[in-house]
Amino acid sequence: MAVGAYIVTSQSQGYLLVRFKGLPAGTIGTLHVSGNNGFAEAVVGGDAPAIPLPAGTYRVVAKLIVVHGNFYLPTLGGEGASQTEALLSVHGGATTRFTQRYTRDPITVPPA
Repeated sequence: MAVGAYIVTSQSQGYLLVRFKGLPAGTIGTLHVSGNNGFAEAVVGGDAPAIPLPAGTYRVVAKLIVVHGNFYLPTLGGEGASQTEALLSVHGGATTRFTQRYTRDPITVPPA
C-alpha cells in the first residue's frame, strides 16, 4: 500500500484515496468517480495516488472484471452484497479513503 503526505492549501479542497482489494496480483482495477462541479475521472490501478477534489459528494462506480475466465464482482457491503456504486463525501482539508473490494464469482467462462 502506498503511503504519502498531502498538503492541503484550501479548506474547500480535500482528497480521495482509492485502493483495490481481492483481485489477482497484477490485475488493474478501475473505478469511475463523478460528482461535484461536473468532475468525472477513472481511477485505475491498485496504488493510485490521492486525487485532489473540491469538497462535496461523489459517486463511485465499479465494474465487473474478468481475469483468465474468472469473474470478479465489485462488493461494497456485507457477505453476498454485490454493489457497483457508492456515494462518498470529500471534506475540505481531509483525505477520504475508499477501498473497492472484489469477490471471485464461482461461475467461469469455458475455454474457447
